[in-house]
Amino acid sequence: MPGRVLLVSADPAVQAPLLYRLALERYAVLTALTESDALACLRAGPVDVVLLHASAPDVECLAVLRRLQQHPALRGAAVVVVLSDVDEPRVAERARVSVLSAGADDVVHWSDSLDELVLRLLAIGRRAAAGAARAAPDVIEVDALRVDVAARDVTVAGRPVSLTLRQFALLHALLLERGGLLTRAALAATLERGGVVPRARAVDVQVARLRAKLGPMRELIVTVPGEGYRLSTRVRASA
Repeated sequence: MPGRVLLVSADPAVQAPLLYRLALERYAVLTALTESDALACLRAGPVDVVLLHASAPDVECLAVLRRLQQHPALRGAAVVVVLSDVDEPRVAERARVSVLSAGADDVVHWSDSLDELVLRLLAIGRRAAAGAARAAPDVIEVDALRVDVAARDVTVAGRPVSLTLRQFALLHALLLERGGLLTRAALAATLERGGVVPRARAVDVQVARLRAKLGPMRELIVTVPGEGYRLSTRVRASA
């Protein structure tokens, strides 16, 4: 269940092999050299996991970790810290406790194999998917629109609406945000197939088709110029 990973590292010796290994597993990887770069990536859309590389869990590392976790785009995402200069077992254990205490979801030592890192990412993805499945409502209703998520059944004023898988994915993502903005980049990730994320223009095309199919509820989807889309706050949700 590969997803979107934000890799924050300024060390080519760490970044290059991680990029290669994650690409083999079909992860869509964003890269950032600095904290500012990472925040810019997060503003472009949410990610599933942040890989934060640090030599050791010093004060700056823990401060960056906390600031990244406060970003709204990281809601529901996991942060894994990759430590590269901590090898002695006793020191490594103290470092792990320090990072986990600061709020990281996991800690990986660079001396571990890349296979282990990928397995941990997959495990985090499974836990996140299971949690989201438990938290998300089975049926979402907004005015005349009714969406049965499990059955992928959509009706408007009792009339069935036939959506493609991509159109349903877009609608579901917008409904879960409950009026929050989803950038084109974030919605493009929703349309990912086979590790390929489509361009923003593909999102616009699919949204236009989705609106046409929603008929009297077409105004539910609001365009935020230059950014993306959100649900209208003028309609009443009852999910």
